Amino acid sequence: MLTSKVLVELFSKDEDYLTKFHPASGKSVEECAEITLIESKKENRDSFLITRNGETVGFFVRENLGGILQCLTDFFIVPQFREDSTVWQEIDSRFLQQYYVGLYENNSRDIQLMTDKNAKQILKQDNKILMLLDNGR
Repeated sequence: MLTSKVLVELFSKDEDYLTKFHPASGKSVEECAEITLIESKKENRDSFLITRNGETVGFFVRENLGGILQCLTDFFIVPQFREDSTVWQEIDSRFLQQYYVGLYENNSRDIQLMTDKNAKQILKQDNKILMLLDNGR
């Protein structure tokens, strides 16, 4: 279950995330965790933990937009597992073949990660980017 405590433990493993990429960067790790937890519990959102060898190494949030439309609304993976294909297979398995990925434009690290996964940018509005990912299933 996604909790503030789990988020604090995860976010504490990646200083760059807290200082550069989290939407509330500059706030304390506890504040960032609470903001993330509140967002993950909004209507039509489901959160999932990613574990390896009994240790939580990340989480992601799937938002059901209606019908077959789904969005990877939020995710975090500790640095040493970010490019682990089994982590991404686990994430992909919770989505239909195509799904949206919502990112803030300052999150260059995750934009590049999604681009490397062949996601295509389809919309940019204000400081947000929407990408479409086909996971090939």
